Amino acid sequence: MHPVMTEAEVAAALRALPASSPPPFDFAELQRRTGSLRARRTARPGWTALPRAAVPVAAALCALLAGAALWSRVRTERATHATHVVHTVGTGQAPLAAPPASWPAPVPQEPQEPAIVRVSTRLAVTDLEDRIAAVDDVLSAEQVDGAAAARLTDLRSTRERLMRSLVQVRYAEYLMAEE
Repeated sequence: MHPVMTEAEVAAALRALPASSPPPFDFAELQRRTGSLRARRTARPGWTALPRAAVPVAAALCALLAGAALWSRVRTERATHATHVVHTVGTGQAPLAAPPASWPAPVPQEPQEPAIVRVSTRLAVTDLEDRIAAVDDVLSAEQVDGAAAARLTDLRSTRERLMRSLVQVRYAEYLMAEE
């Protein structure tokens, strides 16, 4: 712990310090030194040249992937459409033409209800946690600013509702983990 000094004692202590030495170099020398560093950084090949070459390559790769995705989608839709046109389901009429052997056999009847799919709850949990954090921030700011009691009650009820939702999602995760 430092002793408490009066203004006179501080002034005396400052006067007792040795005289300052001259600076090691002036502003012109500083500019010269930083200019040489800047020149060395730009002359050296490295990460600065990478984005210029990587941007066209990344754009071409994205275009190739998008084209492949669209092409597979178009081919699938054509085959599905042709299968439905060739096979008339439930009309009692014979098909107009036999489908090629490479096509899969048509589904006799599509399911009436969609299949149950298990989806990760990570996105829901993250979203709820982010919303709870945002409400906590607003609630803290409103409490510090001295907001109206009705506003604080609304924020607390919103936080409780979000917490209940988070507990329900976590409970569902727990139940799914037991299976």
